Amino acid sequence: MPFEPRSLAPRSEPDLRVWAPLRGGVFRAVWIAAVCAIGAIWMQDVGAGWLMKGLTGGDPLMVALVQAATSLPVMLLVVPAGTLGDLVDRRRFLLWALGWLALTSAAMTLLSLGRVDPAWLLALTLAAGAGKAMILPGFAAAGAELAARNQLHQAVGLHSVANNAGRIVGPGLAGALVVAAGVPAVFGATLAAFLLGWLLVASVPRDSFTARSAASQGFVAALVDGLRHCWHDLVFRRVALRVATFFLCAIGVHALLPLLVTDAHWFGIGWAFYGVGAIAGALCFPRLATRLDAGRQLTLGIALHAAMLAALSLVGSDLLRTALLLVTGAAWYVVVSAGQLAVQRELPDALRARGMAVFTIVMMAGFVAGAVLWGATARAVGVATTLQAVAATSLAGLVLTARLRLARPAPGGA
Repeated sequence: MPFEPRSLAPRSEPDLRVWAPLRGGVFRAVWIAAVCAIGAIWMQDVGAGWLMKGLTGGDPLMVALVQAATSLPVMLLVVPAGTLGDLVDRRRFLLWALGWLALTSAAMTLLSLGRVDPAWLLALTLAAGAGKAMILPGFAAAGAELAARNQLHQAVGLHSVANNAGRIVGPGLAGALVVAAGVPAVFGATLAAFLLGWLLVASVPRDSFTARSAASQGFVAALVDGLRHCWHDLVFRRVALRVATFFLCAIGVHALLPLLVTDAHWFGIGWAFYGVGAIAGALCFPRLATRLDAGRQLTLGIALHAAMLAALSLVGSDLLRTALLLVTGAAWYVVVSAGQLAVQRELPDALRARGMAVFTIVMMAGFVAGAVLWGATARAVGVATTLQAVAATSLAGLVLTARLRLARPAPGGA
């Protein structure tokens, strides 16, 4: 049975008020919880990456494997998680996910107080990735459902803002805590953030979410329906193809930044500025979206991101790297938001979490493959040369997919 995509506000009267959905108390509580949870995930990644650097003497492959470990469970579990998010009460689903993440943070805190084996660190990172697989489609779908129908554009944008607000607070705080109190303090702070997110979601009234229309389906049937819908949706497939190479290359910054900077202080500052750039991109994106279609938005963001990767390979100053990361974050936001918005336009409410889960698989598959590929390459030829190869690969992917149109053909058109 075909599903009709959810319509947005008319294009002729775009609402450019970025923060409008936050006027609703329920949306605001869930959005703040997302900021806390996503910020804590970034803190875990920063803490684990920096800890792995110290444990292995800065081995590029082992440091990059931290990113692979946090992304692999998402790639494997996000579609089942998204299916559950469409079948069960989303409030309860988010509470379970946040509780699991709090448990992994508690375990990381305890183990980091002693001598941590790199294999144990990767194992705990994998466990945290399972929780990440649940909250990414969960928060994305919850925000879209709780916002007013004519504010879906802003709700999708604010979900990206939550991701990047977490990227600002998380890495910056993690870097400061590493310098002031050590890695165990980072993991302790993530535990507190996950617990705060749990309390915020628990404060949302139970009837805020609508009953799941797919509840009469079995789990397997619902999962297959979601995959079938995404596969047969032409725009969805084209968006996935356009962003696949970008995600393969974008993880290069995440995986190799610990090896580019001189100390934990600059590591945290660099990630904070990356997030500040993303927030700046969020503020400009609604107007950009009224002037450029989704395809041109992706072209602009991918080309700018590749240029920043090439520049990062050439500079030797932490201060200059920080400035480049500011622009890199803005480019990242444009690509991710343009892709997510194009996908959200195609998704019916009943399949929203599953559709976003499939989109997340594309992202995480690129992250896992890219982390291993670029880590191994950096071990062989060095970090600077690897970043140049990443930039060239990203541009090649852009050229190969630039002709894919992301607008649905008009009825009767070719």
